[in-house]
Amino acid sequence: GKDLKMYGLSNVPDVTVLPIESSFRAIILASDGLWDVYSAQEAAVIAQTARAAGAANYSLAIMVK
Repeated sequence: GKDLKMYGLSNVPDVTVLPIESSFRAIILASDGLWDVYSAQEAAVIAQTARAAGAANYSLAIMVK
């Protein structure tokens, strides 16, 4: 592949591994594009609102817009 470092891009991901616990209500898997726009708290509120409304794909649609 092309070296895009000169454009500020890297093909090496930042990865965080966390244990999944039964108390988790949602898991948000996202790229830096989402985190550049939303804080963790904002993303959690969107996911919780969508879950409460029974719309599994609603939060995805909101975050992608």
